[in-house]
Amino acid sequence: MFRLIIFTLYLSSFTLLLTNALPRDLPKYDSRYDNIDVDAILKNERLMKAYIKCLMNEGPCTPDGQLLKDSLPDAIQNDCARCTEKQKSGSDNVMHYIIDKRPADWDVIAKLYDPDNVYLKKFCDEEENKAKHQCTVGLIEK
Repeated sequence: MFRLIIFTLYLSSFTLLLTNALPRDLPKYDSRYDNIDVDAILKNERLMKAYIKCLMNEGPCTPDGQLLKDSLPDAIQNDCARCTEKQKSGSDNVMHYIIDKRPADWDVIAKLYDPDNVYLKKFCDEEENKAKHQCTVGLIEK
């Protein structure tokens, strides 16, 4: 009988430990701006400058820019775990574009939001990106 009680306690403790260790569904970021045409923004120099100034605390933010600014540190550090599928796709497109087409802007943004190069290292480790994108040592080692 004593062994059964000990076993039950052990099993209960193990189950409790296991359920607390498993990742829980995190709440997703606000999706009200998911339908913004990201490609149109990337092609528009005026809009790109405005968003970058917002991110760098050098200018005002639109409501969607403020949401991006508030979410960006967590999204970079946690591999966009709270992003919707549309946000993941859009953020990958934006980051790839900025790293490739606007490396000076990426360097400034990365100093503030990705100082340990968490995102850039992951980006450059992906085999498909090594051939298609600029994964230079200069970008990683600051």
